[in-house]
Amino acid sequence: MRARVRQACARTLLLAGALAAAGCQPAPPPAAPAPPPAPEPQLTLCERPARPSSTDADPDVEASFRAFASEWLAKRRRHVGTGHHFEIREDFEIELRTTGSAAAPYVGTLRYCEHELPCPVVVPAQCLPARRSVITEIFRLEAGEWQY
Repeated sequence: MRARVRQACARTLLLAGALAAAGCQPAPPPAAPAPPPAPEPQLTLCERPARPSSTDADPDVEASFRAFASEWLAKRRRHVGTGHHFEIREDFEIELRTTGSAAAPYVGTLRYCEHELPCPVVVPAQCLPARRSVITEIFRLEAGEWQY
Protein backbone atom coordinates (compact mmCIF):
# COMPACT_ATOMS: atom_id res chain seq x y z
CA MET A 1 0.00 0.00 0.00
CA ARG A 2 2.82 2.39 0.84
CA ALA A 3 4.39 1.71 -2.50
CA ARG A 4 1.23 2.80 -4.30
CA VAL A 5 1.06 5.98 -2.28
CA ARG A 6 4.70 6.70 -3.10
CA GLN A 7 4.06 6.06 -6.79
CA ALA A 8 1.04 8.40 -6.77
CA CYS A 9 3.07 11.06 -5.02
CA ALA A 10 5.92 10.64 -7.47
CA ARG A 11 3.53 10.97 -10.42
CA THR A 12 2.05 14.09 -8.89
CA LEU A 13 5.50 15.58 -8.39
CA LEU A 14 6.52 14.66 -11.94
CA LEU A 15 3.32 16.19 -13.31
CA ALA A 16 3.80 19.34 -11.24
CA GLY A 17 7.45 19.55 -12.38
CA ALA A 18 6.40 19.11 -16.02
CA LEU A 19 3.79 21.84 -15.67
CA ALA A 20 6.31 24.17 -14.07
CA ALA A 21 8.90 23.39 -16.77
CA ALA A 22 6.34 24.16 -19.46
CA GLY A 23 5.58 27.51 -17.81
CA CYS A 24 2.13 26.45 -16.82
CA GLN A 25 0.60 27.58 -13.60
CA PRO A 26 -1.99 25.66 -11.68
CA ALA A 27 -5.47 27.06 -12.07
CA PRO A 28 -6.19 29.88 -9.61
CA PRO A 29 -8.85 29.22 -7.02
CA PRO A 30 -12.33 30.25 -8.11
CA ALA A 31 -13.11 33.90 -7.48
CA ALA A 32 -15.62 34.82 -4.83
CA PRO A 33 -19.00 35.72 -6.31
CA ALA A 34 -19.55 39.42 -6.91
CA PRO A 35 -21.74 41.14 -4.33
CA PRO A 36 -25.27 41.92 -5.50
CA PRO A 37 -25.78 45.43 -6.87
CA ALA A 38 -26.87 48.03 -4.37
CA PRO A 39 -30.60 48.77 -4.51
CA GLU A 40 -31.68 52.00 -6.14
CA PRO A 41 -32.29 54.65 -3.48
CA GLN A 42 -35.94 55.52 -2.96
CA LEU A 43 -36.46 59.17 -3.82
CA THR A 44 -38.89 61.18 -1.75
CA LEU A 45 -41.59 63.41 -3.17
CA CYS A 46 -39.23 66.36 -2.60
CA GLU A 47 -36.62 64.74 -4.87
CA ARG A 48 -38.83 63.58 -7.74
CA PRO A 49 -41.95 64.65 -9.61
CA ALA A 50 -45.30 63.71 -8.09
CA ARG A 51 -46.69 60.38 -9.24
CA PRO A 52 -50.14 60.19 -10.78
CA SER A 53 -52.94 58.83 -8.61
CA SER A 54 -53.13 55.05 -8.70
CA THR A 55 -56.52 54.70 -7.09
CA ASP A 56 -59.48 52.65 -8.22
CA ALA A 57 -61.93 54.99 -6.50
CA ASP A 58 -64.97 56.53 -8.09
CA PRO A 59 -63.73 59.21 -10.55
CA ASP A 60 -66.13 61.77 -9.04
CA VAL A 61 -64.72 61.12 -5.54
CA GLU A 62 -61.18 61.39 -6.89
CA ALA A 63 -61.98 64.68 -8.65
CA SER A 64 -63.61 65.96 -5.47
CA PHE A 65 -60.59 65.08 -3.35
CA ARG A 66 -58.14 66.53 -5.89
CA ALA A 67 -60.07 69.85 -5.89
CA PHE A 68 -60.21 69.81 -2.07
CA ALA A 69 -56.44 69.10 -1.88
CA SER A 70 -55.68 72.02 -4.22
CA GLU A 71 -57.78 74.36 -2.07
CA TRP A 72 -56.20 73.00 1.13
CA LEU A 73 -52.69 73.62 -0.19
CA ALA A 74 -53.65 77.13 -1.37
CA LYS A 75 -54.70 77.91 2.22
CA ARG A 76 -51.47 76.42 3.57
CA ARG A 77 -49.39 78.50 1.14
CA ARG A 78 -50.91 81.69 2.56
CA HIS A 79 -49.89 80.74 6.12
CA VAL A 80 -46.59 82.32 7.19
CA GLY A 81 -45.00 81.49 10.55
CA THR A 82 -42.99 83.88 12.71
CA GLY A 83 -39.36 83.94 11.65
CA HIS A 84 -39.84 81.11 9.16
CA HIS A 85 -41.40 80.96 5.76
CA PHE A 86 -42.65 77.73 4.24
CA GLU A 87 -42.94 77.19 0.56
CA ILE A 88 -45.11 74.34 -0.73
CA ARG A 89 -44.47 72.80 -4.12
CA GLU A 90 -47.30 72.98 -6.62
CA ASP A 91 -47.49 69.27 -7.39
CA PHE A 92 -48.84 66.75 -4.89
CA GLU A 93 -49.92 63.13 -4.65
CA ILE A 94 -53.25 61.74 -3.51
CA GLU A 95 -54.41 58.28 -2.56
CA LEU A 96 -57.99 57.20 -1.83
CA ARG A 97 -59.15 54.13 0.07
CA THR A 98 -62.60 52.85 0.85
CA THR A 99 -63.42 52.36 4.52
CA GLY A 100 -66.48 50.13 4.38
CA SER A 101 -68.32 52.69 6.54
CA ALA A 102 -71.48 54.36 5.26
CA ALA A 103 -70.82 57.41 7.46
CA ALA A 104 -67.32 58.00 6.01
CA PRO A 105 -66.95 55.87 2.86
CA TYR A 106 -63.52 57.18 1.81
CA VAL A 107 -60.25 58.21 3.39
CA GLY A 108 -57.95 60.41 1.32
CA THR A 109 -54.21 60.78 1.81
CA LEU A 110 -52.49 63.95 0.59
CA ARG A 111 -48.69 64.11 0.23
CA TYR A 112 -46.78 67.25 -0.66
CA CYS A 113 -43.32 68.75 -0.30
CA GLU A 114 -42.71 71.67 2.03
CA HIS A 115 -39.52 73.75 1.89
CA GLU A 116 -38.55 75.57 5.07
CA LEU A 117 -36.99 78.96 4.41
CA PRO A 118 -35.51 80.08 7.77
CA CYS A 119 -35.38 83.82 7.43
CA PRO A 120 -37.63 86.67 8.54
CA VAL A 121 -37.97 87.95 4.99
CA VAL A 122 -41.36 87.32 3.42
CA VAL A 123 -39.90 87.29 -0.11
CA PRO A 124 -39.02 83.61 -0.73
CA ALA A 125 -36.49 84.49 -3.46
CA GLN A 126 -34.24 86.00 -0.77
CA CYS A 127 -34.11 82.77 1.29
CA LEU A 128 -32.42 79.47 0.58
CA PRO A 129 -34.26 76.28 1.57
CA ALA A 130 -32.87 74.88 4.82
CA ARG A 131 -34.93 71.72 4.90
CA ARG A 132 -37.34 69.86 2.67
CA SER A 133 -40.01 67.69 4.25
CA VAL A 134 -42.62 65.36 2.80
CA ILE A 135 -45.89 66.11 4.55
CA THR A 136 -48.65 63.51 4.71
CA GLU A 137 -52.16 64.51 5.76
CA ILE A 138 -55.20 62.26 6.04
CA PHE A 139 -58.81 63.34 5.45
CA ARG A 140 -62.15 61.53 5.52
CA LEU A 141 -65.19 62.02 3.30
CA GLU A 142 -68.15 62.55 5.61
CA ALA A 143 -71.61 63.69 4.47
CA GLY A 144 -70.16 64.66 1.09
CA GLU A 145 -67.47 66.93 2.60
CA TRP A 146 -63.77 66.28 3.16
CA GLN A 147 -62.85 66.58 6.85
CA TYR A 148 -59.40 66.95 8.44
